[in-house]
Amino acid sequence: MKGISMENAMMKKTPLLIGWASKDITPKGRVSLSGQYYDRLSRGVHDPLRVTAWALESAAAAGPRSQAIFVSADLVCISRRLQDKVRELVQRRLPGFDTRMLVLNTTHTHAAPAPEQAVISWLAKPTPATACYEALVLEQAASAAAAAWKARRPGGISPALGHAAMGYCRRPTYADGTAMMYGRTDRPDFTGLEGSEDHGVEMLFCWDAAKKLTGVVVNVACPAQVMEARYVVSADFFGELRKQLAKRLGRNVFVLAQVSAAGDQSPRDLTRVNRGGPTFWDEAGLVEKGRRLTDAVMEALPDAARRISFAAPFAHTATDIELPLRRVTQGEVAAARRGLAQLLAAEPKDKRSDRSAFALFLADMKRREALGGAGPYDDKSMAFVLMRNHEGVIKLHEARWRNPRFAMELHVMRLGDSAFAGNPFELFLDYGQRIKARSPAMHTFVVQLSGDRAGYLPSERAVRGGGYGALPVNGMVGPEGGRALVEATLREIDNLWK
Repeated sequence: MKGISMENAMMKKTPLLIGWASKDITPKGRVSLSGQYYDRLSRGVHDPLRVTAWALESAAAAGPRSQAIFVSADLVCISRRLQDKVRELVQRRLPGFDTRMLVLNTTHTHAAPAPEQAVISWLAKPTPATACYEALVLEQAASAAAAAWKARRPGGISPALGHAAMGYCRRPTYADGTAMMYGRTDRPDFTGLEGSEDHGVEMLFCWDAAKKLTGVVVNVACPAQVMEARYVVSADFFGELRKQLAKRLGRNVFVLAQVSAAGDQSPRDLTRVNRGGPTFWDEAGLVEKGRRLTDAVMEALPDAARRISFAAPFAHTATDIELPLRRVTQGEVAAARRGLAQLLAAEPKDKRSDRSAFALFLADMKRREALGGAGPYDDKSMAFVLMRNHEGVIKLHEARWRNPRFAMELHVMRLGDSAFAGNPFELFLDYGQRIKARSPAMHTFVVQLSGDRAGYLPSERAVRGGGYGALPVNGMVGPEGGRALVEATLREIDNLWK
């Protein structure tokens, strides 16, 4: 394990320099929206997409200065390659900044194009706006990071904890021991939801020297997925949060959006589907979630304004670690080959036939869409999805045995009595709760989908239940790696508190 830019363990309070910037990354034209098994060509823009940068530096009188630039983007995910490209662009603009201390995270909105849009054989070719989207994201992310760094001024911070009913477990379990993401809960064999929920909202308010609010970090254990099946561009409830805060405060306040461990969470209460109130699959749900989050921020604001710290311990580490990959066993690959052979035998010779697995999948999805109401509209138990899963297991088997380790960059930061810890996974809630409960920090901001994309990291009980999100093909790392990630994260946090 190699640590980079590790600060002295004897942490002292130092004055802080804080900077903010935000840039528009709304696509110019119709784009393929990411996040589903099927193509959704956008029909308009509900609300703009943003990339927001938060820059920090310790104003130490002597010795090395701690640095950090956190960049949050209204996207489904980013890759290590894309983050490295942003760092290269920032290095040219900020030659004195250590770009290893820049890290991106995404909010996991499913109402935005992917900046690295893959052309998959069963999807339509990307539109011109989709194809050039990566260049737009790279330029705007680098511009925001550089602008935030250049805008840093003496400032203060005040952390806070609020509560809002945002995320709910989305994996019902059944009497036979299985689990299913978005499974029906009105079945006679429904036994309960697999995991718990975390309605805590970690916040960190930032102020200028005159005690004027400049921005707020908002961390919530719920992906921004209310609009995940719509056909419009949207930043989801984080966009609504920005909008409502601007109305209530009478000015624009920067919002750095972070999603905590929430791989098994969604904005929907599955035990009360269609039992009054928004379904949380459309605009009404987006507005309601934005209101709940805005209320949490506004309720915490008065107390936060009374306890601003203009000097605080600050250190940021970026550490290269390796986690064991989730291996595909001989039994799993044999079962995948049998299952794939059976499904392929039922496929018509003409792949364009309306009886093909993909055509039937699309037809069923369109039928569900037309009915309206609560989603999801795609059925992940259909042959098309099962074929993709089987193919993925077969491809992964040999690759993961050749290289059984997953390399990642672990960012941990101490800012006053708050800790920030990033990871590249759709991390199941169990792991986030372990980190928060055992952390020595007063407030621990776990940031998933940070610095890379590595798929789901399911809990032990999720792997036992199976289903989407817990299958070997759904992520790079399993429970063994999850336990190692928790311990590595806590070790780095503990080092900053000694």
